[in-house]
Amino acid sequence: MRRVAADGTPVTSPPAQESVPVPTRAEPPEAETSGRVDLGRALPRPPRTRMRRRPLFWILGLLVVGTVVTGRYILQPTIFDLLEKQGVLGSGRAFRIYLRIRSLGTVVPGEYLFVENQDFGGVLETLRAGPIVSTETVTFPEGYSIVRMAEAASEVFPGVDPADYVALATDGSIRSPWQPAGTASLEGLLFPDTYTLDDEVDSQALIERQLERFDEVAGEIGLSEATVVSPYEVVIVASIIEREVKRPEDRPKVARAIYNRLAKGMKLQIDATVFYGQDPSLTFEQAVENVTPYNTYRVAGLPPTPIANPGRDSLNAALNPAEGNWIYWVTVDKETGETVFNESYEAHKQAIADAKAAGTY
Repeated sequence: MRRVAADGTPVTSPPAQESVPVPTRAEPPEAETSGRVDLGRALPRPPRTRMRRRPLFWILGLLVVGTVVTGRYILQPTIFDLLEKQGVLGSGRAFRIYLRIRSLGTVVPGEYLFVENQDFGGVLETLRAGPIVSTETVTFPEGYSIVRMAEAASEVFPGVDPADYVALATDGSIRSPWQPAGTASLEGLLFPDTYTLDDEVDSQALIERQLERFDEVAGEIGLSEATVVSPYEVVIVASIIEREVKRPEDRPKVARAIYNRLAKGMKLQIDATVFYGQDPSLTFEQAVENVTPYNTYRVAGLPPTPIANPGRDSLNAALNPAEGNWIYWVTVDKETGETVFNESYEAHKQAIADAKAAGTY
């Protein structure tokens, strides 16, 4: 690819990564060929043939480099000569004269979508509309922790550094209205979803968008109207549900079992909480011996923060638990996610023994 500086001088550079063009004006007739322009650099055009369409082309750099004189721009002639060579303008010189009669306004440097043999009015409207924003998409599955989200985001967005993302999400510098006073971590409040954002997004902007999405979902499900526990505790319970069961029909039952344990003053003794904040290479037997605020075998009550970022279904389940007297649950089939619920410890032990005998536990 060839770059063209503001003065029209060719500069050699690696090719820019191609992205999907997003039109900023009405689509051209079928006989025309669209092309993205990011004013200043250009890929060499393939040989012209009258009966064939030409592919998308790129011009990168700055269009307007002059100053305003009585409301009109003095334009860099070489840029319009380049647009003429690329087949956008029939005459770069004529377009410069056209712009002396029509007000262009401020042109933002960036990537633009033009049409081959585009009329002057169309080129003008495209410039006025502003550049196309290049985007990337990342999907965070339900149950991802802050650390896993940081890793996933950094693989898609160059501006997201994993360490920076984790620091901003845990040091209290960015806050959510759902956080209790004294809680710095945003764990549980970074909504897991698919996000399509400017490919230059940084950690702070991504985190803020995730918090906005959580707020949207919280409003839709009525999180602020929680009655069994506080809204933040609903999120904690939802994060446990997200890590404990797979099947949607089991989520409200787990929520009820958790609330039943809390009501009886029992330790929750939930395996999913034990490893949070601990070395993942530890065995369960090793991890459960360490006394941490998240070790619900050692500490009574809910963990101080969520242990993951729950999705809508788990939040709904924690907010609207099923009716029942269950205290215990066990996933008896790791493949299907089948979970058995019981009211007594004896029945719970028998469910585990049956699953082991069947080879599904």
